[in-house]
Amino acid sequence: MKKAISSMIILSIFITGVGSYFLGNENSKKYIIKINGEQIHQDQFDQAFQKEKYFFLKNMHQEFLWKDHDQDLENFIRVQVLNKLIQETLLSQYSMKLGIKVSEDKIKEEIRNLSIFQENGKFDKRRYKSFLLRNQISGKTLSQEIKKNFLTKKVMQSYFLDEFLLPSESLEYAKFMFQKRKIQTLTLPILQYQKLQNVSEEEMEAYYQNYPDQFLSSRKARISYIKLDIESQYENLNLKEEEFEFYEKNKKFFTNPPKNYYSMIQLDSIKDAELMIEKLSQGFSFEELAKNFSTDPFSAKKNGSIGWIEKEFLPQVIVSANLKKIGQISKIIEFEGKYLIFRLDRSINKSYKTFLESKSEIHNILLKSKSSEKFYKIREFILEEIKENSSDLLLKTQKKFQMKIYRTDWFENENLPNSIDFQEVKKFIFSQNVNQDFTQKNQNKKNIGIVEINKNLLFIIRIEDYRSEFVQPIHLVKEKIFKLISFRKAYEKVEKDGKFILDRLRNDQNVNKKTFFSEIGKISFQNEKTISRREIDRSSFLHQAFNMSISNRENPSYCMIRDGNQNLIIIKLTDIIREYPSTKEIELASSEVLRNFNFIVLESLFFNLFSHAKIDQKKIDF
Repeated sequence: MKKAISSMIILSIFITGVGSYFLGNENSKKYIIKINGEQIHQDQFDQAFQKEKYFFLKNMHQEFLWKDHDQDLENFIRVQVLNKLIQETLLSQYSMKLGIKVSEDKIKEEIRNLSIFQENGKFDKRRYKSFLLRNQISGKTLSQEIKKNFLTKKVMQSYFLDEFLLPSESLEYAKFMFQKRKIQTLTLPILQYQKLQNVSEEEMEAYYQNYPDQFLSSRKARISYIKLDIESQYENLNLKEEEFEFYEKNKKFFTNPPKNYYSMIQLDSIKDAELMIEKLSQGFSFEELAKNFSTDPFSAKKNGSIGWIEKEFLPQVIVSANLKKIGQISKIIEFEGKYLIFRLDRSINKSYKTFLESKSEIHNILLKSKSSEKFYKIREFILEEIKENSSDLLLKTQKKFQMKIYRTDWFENENLPNSIDFQEVKKFIFSQNVNQDFTQKNQNKKNIGIVEINKNLLFIIRIEDYRSEFVQPIHLVKEKIFKLISFRKAYEKVEKDGKFILDRLRNDQNVNKKTFFSEIGKISFQNEKTISRREIDRSSFLHQAFNMSISNRENPSYCMIRDGNQNLIIIKLTDIIREYPSTKEIELASSEVLRNFNFIVLESLFFNLFSHAKIDQKKIDF
């Protein structure tokens, strides 16, 4: 499992892009690691982990549930995320060392294209400003991060090869990738065998005595708790008096930016463009000419209109038109093989939003800020009080901060209520110390404590009652014992029948190769089907067919394998189809080999950068 996860995280460098973790609050003081003097902070790490967790879940099978796996899995992914952050930083520093540069115009273009700043496919300045304010960062900091992202991509591009396979190599690999095989399968279903197995009382009694650990009851507990998180502090916050004061102090952030409204005519040749300029000079309508002659379908439908564009983010092609006056028409501008004529239609200067226009955004900013202050105030109180191992901490916290105490019914260690279903909570409640304390009737020693899930969520937990595990009496687990023994017997019987059939297929030329008789009745090979490597799931047992060899169709090859449900499968390989791959398949094969090669190049680059880096790592808040 962990090897697959590691591959997914490495792959995400290419899918999400290096530098994809935005550096949060620039005023943050707590760093967790310093790389050649450059710091990575705890909030960066937290944001990065949440994004990688989303990526991981999105790419796993739907039946995968994060909570079904233990803390080791989560910690492993956290380590991989930290490595990725270090890699991004090293790549950025290396790009500087190489002297790779990027223009300010390019940075502006990158910012405009970020989806988080767009509304209906267009850059929205309000979203941009709001983002800066919410995250308490400056436009300069954002530009620096975009620049770092761009530079690291340039470094990878300089190392990665676009083409390196010889045509003959691409062809051979394509033949290997797209080779097809004809097979038949015969299945011995273990569940059908299991239904026919007999299990005596003596066998069940012996199994119960030999394996008592398999019949332990679940540990159970009842608890009282208070949940403390930032979102829960939103309630009862009266912000009306502070909203206007905040607006007055930060009015400069709540603005409508200066912008211009443009129209355009696009032509495919310089002669057409010169003719258009001549007609405009003669007084022909710009709108009519754009509608009837412009080769840009989008603006032509709107009589040449291309809409409002903020002055700060004007494309260079419009800047070069140097339009200053309303109604002014540009000279002919050549751009990407086309010939453009622009007109400045309207212009709006920068203006400040009113308080009412900004109120909703201000409310959200203050809500987040004030709830965080309240959260950390309560958190500080709790952490001080717990030092005294206060048995009435729940009541003290409830009284001082009007927080709700929740009480649970009995629950098992493998089935926590959803509201407290965290590995950290489970470990606290069902630790060995708690088991011993309740067994020894010392219930006030370890039955209350603080469990921190992350820096924004903690629980105060008091264990009200606890039941340790015990070996259940045999009459309660007889059904389980029967299933265990019958399954084992079925497994052995299936194995025996499978080997017998396989031996006959390989050695008896006169055997009926379509039908056999077993304990469960008649079984036979399924109809022949054709498979290829790229069409079957990587976890499928059918991949075994590609490890088999065959001399000719008259002498099929056989193998025996178990599937994921422990059914026994006999695969009969009847033919290998070696078709000449198409041009597209050869290109795909070449691309896959190239991608694998580039992974090796990237790994070598990181190894070199790591070996020469000065890294100072602090304790990480996992």
